Amino acid sequence: MENLENLEQVKREKWKKENKDIFQILDIDTNFLKLVPWFDGHAVRIWEYSAKYFIRTKEIVADIADENQVVTMQVFQKTAGATVCGVDIVENIIKFASGEYQDEEKARIMFENYQELKQMEQEMRENTLDDEGNMYEAVKAYGAMIQAKKDLDAMWKPAMDKVEIEVVKQDGDIVDQFQPVIKIKWPYKYFAKLESVYLGILARATKVMTNTRKVVGEANGKPVLFFADRFDIFVTQALDGYAALQWWVQWVATDAQGRFQNMPGIWTMPHALIATFWGDTAQATLAFANKYPDVPVISLVDFENNCGKTAVEVGQYLKENKKELYWVRLDTSGSMADEWILMEEWILEEYFWAEEAAEIRAEYEKNKATENVVNNSIFSAETRKKLKEKWLTGVCPRLVELVREKLDAAGLEDVKIFVSGGFNAEKIRDFEDKNVPVDGYGVGSSLLAPKYVKDNGDFTADIVRLNGESVCKVGRKEF
Repeated sequence: MENLENLEQVKREKWKKENKDIFQILDIDTNFLKLVPWFDGHAVRIWEYSAKYFIRTKEIVADIADENQVVTMQVFQKTAGATVCGVDIVENIIKFASGEYQDEEKARIMFENYQELKQMEQEMRENTLDDEGNMYEAVKAYGAMIQAKKDLDAMWKPAMDKVEIEVVKQDGDIVDQFQPVIKIKWPYKYFAKLESVYLGILARATKVMTNTRKVVGEANGKPVLFFADRFDIFVTQALDGYAALQWWVQWVATDAQGRFQNMPGIWTMPHALIATFWGDTAQATLAFANKYPDVPVISLVDFENNCGKTAVEVGQYLKENKKELYWVRLDTSGSMADEWILMEEWILEEYFWAEEAAEIRAEYEKNKATENVVNNSIFSAETRKKLKEKWLTGVCPRLVELVREKLDAAGLEDVKIFVSGGFNAEKIRDFEDKNVPVDGYGVGSSLLAPKYVKDNGDFTADIVRLNGESVCKVGRKEF
């Protein structure tokens, strides 16, 4: 195993050395490149991620255009009021990938070989874990992979000396509809194939930052956790977290989301941990506190569907064991109503006639006892609708108020309340307008959906000048 660790160290050092010269020559900030999922420089340069029509356009222009032919390209956002993000990343991608291979056909063959060697090296390295006799083959495969990469590097002709980039808007700036964020002036053949790449980066990062700005703005300075680690493919986490943290999200869920800003992931416990303790939230929370004594304890208290009761039990149990409970998190499903709301005397009667309230309680008790669960709820669709109309399902204002009352009455006034589950800017605004005693918000899927950005935050790039003369298509103009 020691030999394997040495091999990994050698690989890391070689990788740094082999990439250092290229990046320094092109004045590239490699930290920004790491935000692009599975960044493979040669895959970008060989147009693996580029729409075919850009590739063919590049080939045609390379054949017929004079080297001195220069286009001005403006990159703009389609949505008014979007918060632009990704400009710094795009600048570095352009620096890295603008240019051409000396022999593009040969480079394509070499790239395919390079990809095969990467796969081979990975397989050899995994086999080494089981049999150190494969060490030699793993080292040999790695050497061949590095040599293939060096050969591709040697064929690359960068064209940064032929480009001018005007940054019109910085990350975090709010842009008007059709307003350019970047203008690029250079021979088109050197960057035609990059359009799919840089427009996609800008669209994704801008969508996340615009959504985040809206949500954070409604939270009145209370901490917002970027809880969007499981609503899209995991490789987008670094870029998404970068965009969210640029607009004052205070916590992220994963290390990848906070990598650029050196912020470790911070989160509570999942329901799965409580389940492994047979549903005993207090025991699960104590185990967490003992295992991670330097991490502020945030207990998830909706497992038994009685947040007030569970929150007090956890707080008292930790006190007895000389541990401190910092936060409780309420995450009641939107298809459920908390048991305390249902069963506490007179609460339902504030919203329903006594007979109807009794029927709701009876349905809950019967279905709970028989484990009659339909569509993630133990209420009928009709009852769910009634409760939802009165805003008594999920994490609702009344539930938070009741939990706060229970904690205070038990002498746990310092324990803060953190809420999650279906929160977006509108729901947060409702909570804040009602002065609901919430201390922090967890927000997930609404930060990744095109919630506050029309057209999914799309960007478009237009050539607006050719050799200094206007060449806009009808209906577009240079800004």
